[in-house]
Amino acid sequence: MRNFFNSDFFRHFGDYCTAVYDKYGIDEAVRYLLYIAQQIADIRRVNVICTNMRLDPVIPVADSSRDIFSKVISSRQCRYTIVGQGTDLLSPLIVEDLDEIKKEVYPRDQGIAQLPFYAYRSLLRLPLFRKGDFVYLVNFWSTEAGVFRESHRETLELLLEPFVGRMRQSYAETPFCPPERPDVRGGHERLRQCRGLSGVLEAVRRVAPTRATLLIQGESGTGKEIVAEAVHELSPRRNRRFVRVNCGALTESLLEGELFGHVRGAFTGATTDRMGFFEFASGGTLFLDEIGELSLPAQARLLRVLDNGDIQRLGSPESRSVDVRLIAATNRDLQRMVREKQFREDLYFRLSVYRIAMPPLRDHSVDIEALVRYFINRKAAEYNQEAVPMPSREEMRKLFAYSWPGNIRELQNVVERALIDRAGAQAGAPLRFDLTAETAELVEAENEEWPTLEGLEKDYIRRVLKKCGRRLTGPRGAAGVLGVHYTTLKAKIRKYNLE
Repeated sequence: MRNFFNSDFFRHFGDYCTAVYDKYGIDEAVRYLLYIAQQIADIRRVNVICTNMRLDPVIPVADSSRDIFSKVISSRQCRYTIVGQGTDLLSPLIVEDLDEIKKEVYPRDQGIAQLPFYAYRSLLRLPLFRKGDFVYLVNFWSTEAGVFRESHRETLELLLEPFVGRMRQSYAETPFCPPERPDVRGGHERLRQCRGLSGVLEAVRRVAPTRATLLIQGESGTGKEIVAEAVHELSPRRNRRFVRVNCGALTESLLEGELFGHVRGAFTGATTDRMGFFEFASGGTLFLDEIGELSLPAQARLLRVLDNGDIQRLGSPESRSVDVRLIAATNRDLQRMVREKQFREDLYFRLSVYRIAMPPLRDHSVDIEALVRYFINRKAAEYNQEAVPMPSREEMRKLFAYSWPGNIRELQNVVERALIDRAGAQAGAPLRFDLTAETAELVEAENEEWPTLEGLEKDYIRRVLKKCGRRLTGPRGAAGVLGVHYTTLKAKIRKYNLE
């Protein structure tokens, strides 16, 4: 055994374990750790947990046992969830005999009999690292009493040092988000979470108290509906209905009937009178998404409603007064459509009394982390996942480097896909984001206008500058990454006003 401790393999074990972690994940790395730890002492199981300094909650991160169903265990529900209550989590802990603890704890809560210390007799616990308010710990368990000595602690700490450094890089400051059930945040509150949309929020606060018709423009997936919700919530109509209509989801033959209603016999299948969305939203706010999809006849009828506040149900000569605050949204270039006679010019000016332009996500990437946290919370609640991990810095860097042609909606899909892919993994396992090229190509192909070569160059330089922390020279500087001379890069920065 002494030869084993002195071998190159033993001295470099931490590096080998790190390589296993990088290639196969935390669970395989912990199983590898168990194999080596068994050369040191009679160790039968290794598990990694995360908790805050109050021991609430305790999150299983990884386990050498393949048969354990991991879950979040909160000390508010189970008082004894971790051995060593009241001890310093940042200090090593050796428990020579767990039987006394079992006798004290088990009668109080038989529902936690599956926890590791019920199956073992001695424990060596080592702190791995601290991130923010959270501490990561590794537990070595033995079925025999009095197994662990200080020499075991010193040897294991030495073995783990490179692996601990790698884990510290991988895990975020906040390792998990508690699920929010249900999501009750409205549009205004959600806008407030995005620092990069502060200008949009100010515009919302200015226009909301008025009766002005509002036009929201921006690429698909930028959050136009959230802005419409926020305007309604801050308006005097906040206690009345907010009605959403996707004009692109209705066929031309049904659109007018859905918007303005119809009377019995107006068309085949109209067996009863029916009010339309304008009447239903009277007194409140009507949000017409994808307004550019309206046919020219429907545009003419919409213009009459905006001019005099009256609608006519299909098949009826009777006019009905409605009091509706109209908010329209589109991802299309309405001005170009006006020039091409596809959209009425008078309706365009009537809709755009006040305009809000939604920036694409690539222009407010500062909000990506807050959006990721929000989507993790919401989707984990939908999937009944009790432990919600936050992505590592490495995974977040992938998100920041991506151009997000599908904007916030694409980010939501990426987060949801990551949660689905990790289903069945240990509760604290880190998220892995899959940013496929196919997704970017699909969205790019749907765009009507292709970017210019200069536009692509400007966007790429901006992303590289952000990735390099605006460092221009050196082995990790932007000039080296781009493969250009420092003076060439400086000239392009001035040209594209990226200073």
